[in-house]
Amino acid sequence: MKFSVVLSLYNKQAFVRRALESVLCQSYSDFELIVIDDGSTDGSLSVVRGIASNDARVRIISQANAGPGMARNAGVREARYSWVALIDADDAWRSDHLAEIARLISDFPHARIVTTRLQEAHTGDNGHTRMQPAGDVLRRGQVDYFHESALRSDFIHSSSVAIAREVFETVGYFSSHPRGEDQELWARVCLAYPCAASSAATAYYYRGTGGIMEQLWEKNRTERLEPPASLSDLTRAVAYLALRLPSLKSERPQVYVSVAEYINARVTIALRVHLYSGNVHSLFHISSLYLRPFDRRTRYWRAVVRNTPPVFLKGFYRGRQLAKFGYQLSNGVASRIKSVTRS
Repeated sequence: MKFSVVLSLYNKQAFVRRALESVLCQSYSDFELIVIDDGSTDGSLSVVRGIASNDARVRIISQANAGPGMARNAGVREARYSWVALIDADDAWRSDHLAEIARLISDFPHARIVTTRLQEAHTGDNGHTRMQPAGDVLRRGQVDYFHESALRSDFIHSSSVAIAREVFETVGYFSSHPRGEDQELWARVCLAYPCAASSAATAYYYRGTGGIMEQLWEKNRTERLEPPASLSDLTRAVAYLALRLPSLKSERPQVYVSVAEYINARVTIALRVHLYSGNVHSLFHISSLYLRPFDRRTRYWRAVVRNTPPVFLKGFYRGRQLAKFGYQLSNGVASRIKSVTRS
């Protein structure tokens, strides 16, 4: 079994060496590494060229900036092997990541998309050198992606996933949209093919790198939020799944229930974002987007929104802001005391 590892790169000079080295030090050695430089304007490409000059497994392909989805598509089309493993330029793998992916593919041969568990780390931390936490039971199995992703939105991440190359010819490639193109593809693939997963934390997502999701959260924090008018306004994955709901309900009722759970989890995220932003008058409309059947979490949030007067919801928002300010203030004081003590 051989892998084509696709690393999409755009202006990650400070982090790309960590990502490259985490791939090249894999204990599973049967792979090629395709770096798609998506029009970087910093020194990222120079870093990659320096490493590629000493390792024949690395191929570099440069293109005009087209976004992460188009960069990954270019890598998939250049892949020589039957399985494509993805990694972002500001993330990293543990040294046994590909070995764990290969084990999943071997144990669950019908699966065409497989994933390990993602673990968050701070950008200054060499987290990919850590071992699995002591006492953490390792589990592997074929899973219901939509149910699992309703429980944890990063269940499949663009740095933890591997996909059979043939799948792209069947369900299509990543879209050109700058956000949510990855979740949309996972949804398309997992409606058509089985998914297998491992609980081993072999992929690391680093906070503080200025990635797309961090930019999105900052935008939500600083700009006025518009409530979603319909399910199609939530995410690209939800928009795609909403179009499939009628046929799923009549032809694949069990899948429909899982997809409804997945969509409801995204509605809940929208509710919480608007509540935490103080947009309490949007909450009732957002709660109307929930799909039946309602699970326990959905029933809870519907009850909160529909039975709590707006004045109390505003009070919750103000209380949360005060608590957040107090937490930041106490952290600032503690840091100041620590700095003075050290000096």
